[in-house]
Amino acid sequence: MGSGYVVDHCVSAFRKKQEENLFKSYTADALRAIAHNTAAIPKEGRVIPKRFSELAGWVEEDTRTGDEIAADIIKRAGLRFKA
Repeated sequence: MGSGYVVDHCVSAFRKKQEENLFKSYTADALRAIAHNTAAIPKEGRVIPKRFSELAGWVEEDTRTGDEIAADIIKRAGLRFKA
């Protein structure tokens, strides 16, 4: 197995996981909207105030600059560039 195969597999696995997470988030948001609309009818119902993605911890704000992100990726990947 070459390194290209491993990279392709990792990218494929990452994309599959992202699709699964997007589906879960979409489904949870849809159910939340239904519950919110249903709870509003009697004026006594309650709904979860946060989205599923926030509760699951998927939402992470990255405050680094583009250069900092690129430098981090290059460092972790062990890449070296010739000047």
